[in-house]
Amino acid sequence: MIFACSESKKKLLELPKDWSGKEAPEWAKLSAAGQLPPLEERIPADPLVMKCGDSTGQYGGKLRRLYIGSKWAIAKLMEEFLVRYNIDGTDFVPGLARSWDVSPDNRIYTFYLRKGLKWSDGHPFTTEDLYFAIVEEALNPEFMLYGALSTAWDYERNIQKVEMVDDHTLRITLAKPNSLFLHFVASQTYRWAERPKHYLRQFHPNYVDKIKLDSIAYAQGMEGWRAYYNMQTKWHLNSAIPTMCAWVCKIPPPATRVVFHRNPYCYRVDEAGKQLPYLDEITFDLIQTPEVYQIKAMNGEADMLCRDLDFLNYPLYKKLEKEKGYRLLPWRRAEGASELLQVNITHSDPEKRRILNDKRFRWALSLAINRDEYNMILKNGLGKPRQASLLPISIGYDPEWESAFAEYDPQQANAYLDQMGLTQRDEDGFRLRFDGKMLEVVVLRGATGPSTDIELLEDYWANIGIRLSLAYGNRIYVEKRRESCDFDIFVWHMDRMTGWFGNPLWIIGGDWAQKAQDWIETNGERGEKPEGDESLEEFARLRRLWMKVQTARNIEKRNVYVQQIIDIHKEQLYMIGTVGDLPAVAVCKNGLMNVPQNVYFDDPLRTPGNALPWIWWWADEKRRLK
Repeated sequence: MIFACSESKKKLLELPKDWSGKEAPEWAKLSAAGQLPPLEERIPADPLVMKCGDSTGQYGGKLRRLYIGSKWAIAKLMEEFLVRYNIDGTDFVPGLARSWDVSPDNRIYTFYLRKGLKWSDGHPFTTEDLYFAIVEEALNPEFMLYGALSTAWDYERNIQKVEMVDDHTLRITLAKPNSLFLHFVASQTYRWAERPKHYLRQFHPNYVDKIKLDSIAYAQGMEGWRAYYNMQTKWHLNSAIPTMCAWVCKIPPPATRVVFHRNPYCYRVDEAGKQLPYLDEITFDLIQTPEVYQIKAMNGEADMLCRDLDFLNYPLYKKLEKEKGYRLLPWRRAEGASELLQVNITHSDPEKRRILNDKRFRWALSLAINRDEYNMILKNGLGKPRQASLLPISIGYDPEWESAFAEYDPQQANAYLDQMGLTQRDEDGFRLRFDGKMLEVVVLRGATGPSTDIELLEDYWANIGIRLSLAYGNRIYVEKRRESCDFDIFVWHMDRMTGWFGNPLWIIGGDWAQKAQDWIETNGERGEKPEGDESLEEFARLRRLWMKVQTARNIEKRNVYVQQIIDIHKEQLYMIGTVGDLPAVAVCKNGLMNVPQNVYFDDPLRTPGNALPWIWWWADEKRRLK
């Protein structure tokens, strides 16, 4: 058995006989008045017991936050999972499931729910809700709610059977063995806990006639029942939907202040048996521009922020700590490269592909970058000059990949380009293509973010005779060029380095191999077969190895295949990095307790959800009474 967990192996909390003082005062009053069930009827028989960090908290108070418009700035603080990653992604911890088992062949995953879980409206949460979320929605061919995700990491498509063994036991059988399925469950299945069947069945075509649903949708200006159903599942579009989260949305977007209030049925308790969360309310003020957002954050107008804060302002945030009454948390970003240069090996221009697909060209571009200088100018010397690669905290970390072609050696870079035969230059000293035309590397990026990085790359590459041309625009423009492979290099950031097994986007083929990836994932219906040169054929081998990683029967064999994938990256250098492993800009108001110090900011961890917001509390009594 590769993975197994059970809280029964630990000492379970002995539930108190006297529940007084174990719930928020507002719930105690409602319960005493008969307007809310008593606490012992609102929490499971085996609640999730949370260690309280520095101190056991007290109830009360509001957490003020800001957001620019993305729902993820709100949602990641709230999400619930059957199983989730721990604070740094190095292990799994229980959630709605108190325990789980995995069969020796990695095909059968069994999850054991806590007995007595309830939705925020008091209705029981059982395996029937999970079956509804997985079978009647996610695997239902009539639903296309999540888009056409890659089959290489869309683990849901490998689910063969879902069984409700009883109200608290769910068995999932996979079509093919997959030792990484728990990574998917821990990082991407928040929506499984957001589908209350008792509520959503009134909008679902399995329970209501499609014609009736369509007529309702059309009357509301929607395209049909799918759009109507989809809207009902989203808390930010429908705040009436019950939730398993610790706070319930009371005022949804697009309000200028989004408000969440404590859930009386939260299944978490502290070590003293007190129901969590401690905080009464969380608010999110909508900010119209990034500039105003930065100013408000620096002024201490939010109690805790870690998203959309400009790293270039890191020294200023540090300088203002004492004056503005906040502390800069020593969190880190789980990014193998803050600027990830993905070289397009499936370019639509054959002449460009001939150049880009020669690994010596990619080696040369990398060796021409002065990463120490780049780090000092752009990152205030706080990052680590490195290749785009896994971090030391990542499964499969290899220091040789981190340093591969990452030294500053423009002389060797020029030598590689000369070996390729790119020896002809124009009157300005820039190299020409094999067909005599100007060799220009088109770098695609979004309109947001600083341009200094591109200006530095332009200088570095000019030193080896390569002309850089920047293509940028709004999201629609960028997506159109990405989809058509109309770029030489696409700039993004190499995040997801903690739980990359659950979402191996950069490792098994991002924008750098789009057409070849499409061909593999559609069984040849779209894209181009990866053949014809070493770069593409090695990519095909990499994808075959990834399948072996998933089906490995033990960790030792799995790690052998992971290392072979990494060895391909070290040689081929499909992605070029600059600086990575940077501090995260995370500010926290003084007096907000139990906010952990050592946190990795990363999407698979659902930061700041991995920072345990359920146990945050205000030491200042005045803040608790607000």
